[in-house]
Amino acid sequence: MKINDDGTDEIREAWGRNKGNKCIDTSVTTKELYENIEKFEHMQNLKPLILSMKMFGLYHSTVFKMSTSRSSDTSDGDELHGKESPTRSWSPSRVYSLVVSFILLLNTGRMLTMFRKDVELGAFLYMRILVFAWIIACTAQSFLCYLAFGRSDRMLALLKSDDDLPLEELNIPRCPKYLKKRAVIYTVIAWICIIFNVCYYGYEIFIHKSQDAILLTPYEPKETNEMSDVVIRLTFFIIYMYLSAAWTLPSVFYFIACLSVWLRFKHFNNVITQAITHDKRINETLESFRQCHLRICACTEHASKMFSVYNTVNIMVYSCNSILILYVILWYTADTFSRIVQAFWVISCLVTLGVIAMGGGMLNQEAHESLDVLHSVKYSKDDRFFEYSMTMFLSKLKVSPIGLSVSGIFVIDKSFVFSIVGILVTYFILLVQFKPSDVNIPNGICNCTETICS
Repeated sequence: MKINDDGTDEIREAWGRNKGNKCIDTSVTTKELYENIEKFEHMQNLKPLILSMKMFGLYHSTVFKMSTSRSSDTSDGDELHGKESPTRSWSPSRVYSLVVSFILLLNTGRMLTMFRKDVELGAFLYMRILVFAWIIACTAQSFLCYLAFGRSDRMLALLKSDDDLPLEELNIPRCPKYLKKRAVIYTVIAWICIIFNVCYYGYEIFIHKSQDAILLTPYEPKETNEMSDVVIRLTFFIIYMYLSAAWTLPSVFYFIACLSVWLRFKHFNNVITQAITHDKRINETLESFRQCHLRICACTEHASKMFSVYNTVNIMVYSCNSILILYVILWYTADTFSRIVQAFWVISCLVTLGVIAMGGGMLNQEAHESLDVLHSVKYSKDDRFFEYSMTMFLSKLKVSPIGLSVSGIFVIDKSFVFSIVGILVTYFILLVQFKPSDVNIPNGICNCTETICS
């Protein structure tokens, strides 16, 4: 983002605009804007989610301080001039967020010690792979949240782009109550998942103790020192509590962000459809609609930049985990409690993939929804400016897909979602045909090929 010599930037005018769009304060600096980022309307609507994320170090407020740099004037070499520029300072929440991310990273390195030479291929190894992959995804999401709220081209750019949309000029509603209600509902669901996961790890660490080789690696419990054992178990329990939060809350934040941009496109499409089919004023306002659509697309690009790596990590991890868990369920016997836990893991993996697919898919669908109604517009060939605006509008909707990307390569749309589903089904059918060497089931009861042929 471009910073001017006086410490102001290109978004200062948008920041000074109040709800009635009556005043503009052009004296707002980047420092003041960052210190007041939570005063954006979106941040106010997401308070329950933001507070939950801040509790676990997944959100931090970035504070800028003005520093003076000295440089020599080329025209007068002996004269020095001071220049103020904003630099990030270490706020308590930022330090806390970085410490949490660093501890989770150390915990990921610790989990490597559970892969030993004496571990044979079987259900126990599969469970270790599942837990390790899940921890990698949670740690990555913690770091991605730290970057999203600490860089000017991530969350701040998205908030600025949304706040600067000319919705009032075209009578497009913002619907803050809708987002606020959804944020509360999805945050409650996330907390239910966190509590369930924390209860499971508490039961395994303090009561059942059957997964100590995985959850407590490389520590080996010793009955001679009970106090030390309790402290170590409590430490690991707290770490898994933070991992549970990093597993669910970023997904809620992702879906709310998708829902916000989707609403912008949805109300935009409703208004432009009304203008074309009823008011017949499209000749006068088409360029305004096109510019508004471009700005909403800019919001989408900022969201895509922020969630690109998030989508990549989660699709890779939870696609593999869902297939592997189903493989373990089909081939290995287990008690009722283990089956419930495994079923919860499968559902959570599929829900995470579904959140990514639904959020990105519905955004992509709504972004191109106005294409059909634009084709029905009749206009005079003599109106060159209108023809130019229409051509540019149609090319934007037709040439390249609009939406969230995966690694900046693929855009999440319906074809991408169906491709992922097809890959999951194909690889599951292939994998389930391989009978584990440590399973004594006659006639390959889970071998799809043999079952079909027989």
